[in-house]
Amino acid sequence: MLHLVLQKEFMKPTPIPALIILFIFLFNSTLNSQPGQLDLGFGNNGKVTLDFNLNNDEARDIAIQSDGKILVAGEAYINFLLHYAVVRLNPDGTLDNTFGDNGKFLTLINGSQLNSLSCMILQPDGKILLGGSTFSENRWQIALVRLNSDATLDATFSSDGIATHIYGSSDFCSAIALQTDGKIIVAGSSGDPEQGQHFSVFRFNSNGTIDPTFGGGSHATSVGIESGALGVAIQNDGKIVMTGRTSDGVYSDVALVRYLANGTIDNTFDSDGIRTLALEPYEDYATTIIQLSSGKLLVGGISNTEFALMRFNVNGTLDNTFSNDGIVKADMNDSFDELLDFAIDAEGRIVAVGHSLYNLYDIAVLRFNANGTLDNLFSLDGKATVDFSQTYDYGYGVALQPDGKIVVAGVTDATASGNQNDFAILRIEANCPIINTNQSITICDGESVNVGGSVYTTAGNYSNTITLPSGCDSTINTSLTVLPNSSYSQNITINEGQSITVGNNTYTTTGIYTDYFFSANGCDSVVTTNLTVNTGIGNVANSTNEILVWPCPFTNYITLNNLMVGDHLVLLDGLGNKVIQFKAASVQTIISTEMLACGYYTLIHLGKRNTSALKLMKTE
Repeated sequence: MLHLVLQKEFMKPTPIPALIILFIFLFNSTLNSQPGQLDLGFGNNGKVTLDFNLNNDEARDIAIQSDGKILVAGEAYINFLLHYAVVRLNPDGTLDNTFGDNGKFLTLINGSQLNSLSCMILQPDGKILLGGSTFSENRWQIALVRLNSDATLDATFSSDGIATHIYGSSDFCSAIALQTDGKIIVAGSSGDPEQGQHFSVFRFNSNGTIDPTFGGGSHATSVGIESGALGVAIQNDGKIVMTGRTSDGVYSDVALVRYLANGTIDNTFDSDGIRTLALEPYEDYATTIIQLSSGKLLVGGISNTEFALMRFNVNGTLDNTFSNDGIVKADMNDSFDELLDFAIDAEGRIVAVGHSLYNLYDIAVLRFNANGTLDNLFSLDGKATVDFSQTYDYGYGVALQPDGKIVVAGVTDATASGNQNDFAILRIEANCPIINTNQSITICDGESVNVGGSVYTTAGNYSNTITLPSGCDSTINTSLTVLPNSSYSQNITINEGQSITVGNNTYTTTGIYTDYFFSANGCDSVVTTNLTVNTGIGNVANSTNEILVWPCPFTNYITLNNLMVGDHLVLLDGLGNKVIQFKAASVQTIISTEMLACGYYTLIHLGKRNTSALKLMKTE
């Protein structure tokens, strides 16, 4: 039996859609730079740990210079003496050896064994102002230190760079602020053992002396049984607002006190200059305050065990346009959370820093939208925690770089013993990376491609913005090519008992058959076969005048049968060029076509019996 094989079908694969591959690539390429992730270009994969003398060191505040260098201030316990300590880092997190002693500065206040640094301000002239307290003459005193930009003590400040002040029996500095005229506002608490500690405010001249024009320079205001300021802000009109806590002897509440620029209580603020707020029937207090560009006051603190934000109008009432009631609470993991500092970025978002009792304690960074909702672009849920030592880590201060990156200073307990705390500094990505992706896609006529919800069917150049699973946007530029589909018709005659195979299909009876192939350009090729089966004696040609050709479409060879010796055959390409020419030397001839390109060809048969032309196609 004669078996004619015309073509093995090329099965078109089922590819992963190009857009899915692109999504996977873009998501993986932006995962490490997603807002809320550690900046791997800073320090050791986003973290820096600094030790002074294998003892207790604690970073309390942070500031960023105009040249991008990072100042971190806190305390270092060395030889049983607690020092003010400052380090300066290069933008990549390495120590700046041009600052102090190989990047570090240490000082004692009047030789005191106990010194507690709480805050730092980078002045517009580049000088560094440190605020805290020192234990001297059997009492705690206000202690300010000012450094030049190279970490030397500023001799123009109180003659030796250090200024102390006594007001009550114990005075503590918790926060400092700088007026536009250079005068220094100090907020904290003052008091005595009998009356307890209360809100206090002090004003120093820029040279470090106490300012007598500020009602003598010092003021204390009683709020509840006991109270104290933890944060301070100077309003645009010069008024001074302090925030902190007040206690009834059992639990604490949030407290705010506002003074006029001359140091007297401002009675236009909640009618008596004092505003208290109970968030929960347990421990509530405020730790930091900022005046917004609108003039409203944003306060951060703790509500029992949660981060808390409060926004007040200028008269001391809660701003109900902020989270409907002026109060936002955020919980990390049903654990004990403390908010100790925040900053406002260029988009008006609130970056809050503290710690969370989640895995022991971890540094916590949250980002809120201006309306108080969590920013889900940041760490996918608005919340990020960072573990340094798998023990106890605490976040105390935050500063924002001009590029928006978030730098946090705090403490890590390297040994989990409480006896070897180190400075902990980390930097977190804040903004989505700029992603412009170019892609070239080829489809077949009748197909389509979907890019970012837009469906394209015609060739051209297109630009789409899509949002990745990370929440970041990507611009995708697509160059689309549309290839044509091809079709071919053939007339085949066989004898009864013979068969032809087209692709994976074998035909033995007269009829018209349609088969689909995966052609060289990746698009469908349609072959229509008009098959005639002659009945009668098999294994003979249907006519003395017709040659048989197979396979069709062909690949690396063509078999010709029913020739006469001397028949002349010519194979032309699609442009009419002769590619093969020969005379038949036998009834059957096999022609090698391995070197021919894929495409359409014409076979011209100049026979002794007749002349004919057949259209053929080569595929891979």
